[in-house]
Amino acid sequence: MDEKILENYLKAGRIAAQVKQEILQTIKPGMKIIDLAEAIEKRIFELGGKPAFPVNIGINEIAAHYTPSINDNRQIAPGDLVKIDFGVHVDGYMSDLAFTYCSEKNELIEAAEKALETGLAVIKPGIKVSEISQAISDSVKAAGFGVIINLTGHGLDKFDLHSEPTIPNIVNNSDHMLKSGDVIALEPFITKTNGYVKESETA
Repeated sequence: MDEKILENYLKAGRIAAQVKQEILQTIKPGMKIIDLAEAIEKRIFELGGKPAFPVNIGINEIAAHYTPSINDNRQIAPGDLVKIDFGVHVDGYMSDLAFTYCSEKNELIEAAEKALETGLAVIKPGIKVSEISQAISDSVKAAGFGVIINLTGHGLDKFDLHSEPTIPNIVNNSDHMLKSGDVIALEPFITKTNGYVKESETA
């Protein structure tokens, strides 16, 4: 990978990581999700990046891909599971970061973090997608939970948020092999038992 391209990816990742840490220090029950989304996007710009896509904030049963509108008055309540998903790009080279906040201790969050760590630990050039998926699946099962089957990890390319390969969180037979220079996002979506997310209308 060209050194400048690598630096752009790394900068996008560093900005996303910093924004996550700052948000975890300020997020709390009573906060409007539109205010949270605006704070994230503002901070991305301040740190020298640009949003790769509109900030997604899903609460409880909303698993993913909900972007608050300007008139959205929904507030975070105590005990809510708040899924925050945002991306940063630097000259088109993107990071994609998601995490879950809850004001109370939650085993789903712990299982998701462990599954992500397990998936990251096996990544190396030459590993197959099926092997990454197996590691994630084994971690989730060991915690006693399941995954949302039709939400997956994916590749990242210039101005392409969802490039190949698709990386499921369940056991599969994909023989797609990672090579040096590939950029991927792992996305283990943890739930009580294996299931599927369904599309819904905008509220």
